Amino acid sequence: MDRKQSQCGNRFFKIMIPGSFEQKLKVPPAFCKKLKREKSKKAIIEGCRGRFTVGVGRHRGDDEITFEDGWPQFVDENELSVGDLLVFEHTRDLHFKVGVFGASTMERHYLDHPNNHHQQHCRGKREAEEKTADSQILHFSVTMRPYTATKKAKVCIPAAFGRCHNLEQKSSVKLRDGKKREFAVKLQIQSGMRPFLSSGWHHFYVSNELKTGDVCVFKLDPTSITSSTPLFGVKVLRNNQEFLG
Repeated sequence: MDRKQSQCGNRFFKIMIPGSFEQKLKVPPAFCKKLKREKSKKAIIEGCRGRFTVGVGRHRGDDEITFEDGWPQFVDENELSVGDLLVFEHTRDLHFKVGVFGASTMERHYLDHPNNHHQQHCRGKREAEEKTADSQILHFSVTMRPYTATKKAKVCIPAAFGRCHNLEQKSSVKLRDGKKREFAVKLQIQSGMRPFLSSGWHHFYVSNELKTGDVCVFKLDPTSITSSTPLFGVKVLRNNQEFLG
């Protein structure tokens, strides 16, 4: 029992939200209290793409701790996107292991003690396997948040999904709702080759009376993959209830 409680006390999670995770990441205030004795200016973060040294910022005494210099590299290498969930485990000093959970809800594989040659070999093998698997996946889901309701909202499509279906070569998509209505939505590509739904999304949001907590499941029509404007069927789960209609 004590061991389980100790392990749980060494973990925290963070959800990647727009505009706040790309350059730095705040450690939860309650967890900062556990780190006050750790005075190092560097943290070690081990994730699915290896080990990263990240600068530690301390503000308001030690009450606010952030991962700063080196964190953007971790974001890029791990292809983090809006909505990804990271689970941090504090192992010792300022050393953390991180599990990354994407839109598929599956944890990405972690490499133990990688050296450069081994890491490159495993990474290439893993990426080839992931691309083959991901190319067969035609759907992803997005949970509605307050920012997805704004007129200038940008809704992130998982980077791996976009890459495997060549969405970086497209400029727009069509969304078909449960009433068979179609909406033209602009597709933008930003840093890290992450595709976003932009202009036209708000019209879809309002027309379908979406609310925070609803989940949209986007399914790519396989017959439209090679089209200049791919078509996605969108099902809506209202507050995590089953889709009806």
